[in-house]
Amino acid sequence: MNLFAALERGCALFVERSFARIFPSSLEPVHVARRLISALEATSPPPTLYTVYLHPNDREQLADELPDLQAAWQEMLAQMAERLHVALASEPVVDVVAHPRVVRGTVEIAALPGAVIVRLRVLCGSQREVALVVPEGQVLRVGRAADSALVLLDPSVSRHHAEIVWQDGSLHVRDVGSTNGIFIAKKRVQTAVLKIGERIRFGACELVLE
Repeated sequence: MNLFAALERGCALFVERSFARIFPSSLEPVHVARRLISALEATSPPPTLYTVYLHPNDREQLADELPDLQAAWQEMLAQMAERLHVALASEPVVDVVAHPRVVRGTVEIAALPGAVIVRLRVLCGSQREVALVVPEGQVLRVGRAADSALVLLDPSVSRHHAEIVWQDGSLHVRDVGSTNGIFIAKKRVQTAVLKIGERIRFGACELVLE
């Protein structure tokens, strides 16, 4: 079955009911859904990271609803992929970004074929939970430096301590010449594949992969 036919038959009512109340501008909810589904269809391998670009005024109007909206979009993409037998490398991730060049009431979509959400619980300093979007093959830095994707303000952590990359269905970490190293299960490692529930230590700063 054609993706757009499936969208019309299976998701139109769901999308209308879910999104109509939060789209006060001329931005049409079914149009947004179609653009997301179109990106799912057009990209091979199928994308899992979608960036929705909106005019700043449109995004501002949606600000209070964005968490629910993003969750609903992600669920819709996962359901459509399953219904249409499209295999995804990981759960879909939808981000919504304001861009002044987007015409108000319209949508632009950028999609990447592979990405994963990495959830970490930081146990050092100001303890917190962190969620990182890691696109396939893209390197994310870990360290004290402000330009790091994961900033750890602990004196035992080097400015550029490590790199994290999602590749071939696994999450990899590697030391980039840090002073105090990376430790997993109390053993210092240069590179490793991370697993859910595992504790990893950068210097003296410990984190849990959730």
